[in-house]
Amino acid sequence: IPLVTENFVKNNRTELKNNVDTVLKISSILVMPISAGFISMGEGIMELLCGNMSSVLGGKLLMIYGIAALFAGLAVPTTSLLQAGDRQKTALYNIGFGILAKIICNVLLSGIVKINVFGAAIGTAVCFVLIFILNMVCIVKIYGFLPDIKTCFVKPLMASSICSVVAFICEKTFDFRFSQVISIALGGVTYLTVLAILKTISVKELKDIVK
Repeated sequence: IPLVTENFVKNNRTELKNNVDTVLKISSILVMPISAGFISMGEGIMELLCGNMSSVLGGKLLMIYGIAALFAGLAVPTTSLLQAGDRQKTALYNIGFGILAKIICNVLLSGIVKINVFGAAIGTAVCFVLIFILNMVCIVKIYGFLPDIKTCFVKPLMASSICSVVAFICEKTFDFRFSQVISIALGGVTYLTVLAILKTISVKELKDIVK
C-alpha cells in the first residue's frame, strides 16, 4: 500500500498498476481458499467444533458467511487502495452504503419465518459484496486502469475451487473422527500445488512480501 501511494503521487503508471495488481492478487490468494473451505465444508467444520447437534444449521450459516468472508477480505484491501489514492471520503461512503444495505436486509429478511436467522448472514454477505463492487468501480475510475482480472481473481479462484472440491470429496470419503482436519490439510496442499502450476505468484512478489 505505501508503494501504491508513492507511485500514485509520482504518477508512475507502470509501477502503480503492478502494485495494485499485487495487492489484489495477494489478498485473493489469502482469502479465497478460506472462503471456499467454509462454503464446501461448512457442516463438517461445525460438526468438528460443536458436535452433531448444531452442525446442520451452523453449517448452512457458515456457508453464507463464507461468501461474506470472501468479499470482506477483498473489501479491506480495496478500501486501503482508495485511501492510497487520496479518496478517504469515497471509501467511507462505500462502507456506509454497505452498512445501509445490511440494515435493510436484516429488517426485511429476518422477519420472514423461512429465512429467520439466515437474514443476518445474508445481510452481512450483501454488505461486503456491495462495498467490494463499489470500491472496484472507484479504483478503476481513480487510477485509470482495470486491474488484471485473470491474475488477481481468476487464477486464485480456480485454485480455491479445485482445493475445495478435493477437501469436500475427502471429507465425504473418510469416516473417522477429525477427518475434517485431514481433508483441510489435503485441500491446502492441493491449493498450493495448483497455484504453483498456474504460476499465480512470482518469486519477486514473494520477496517483496517478505520485505
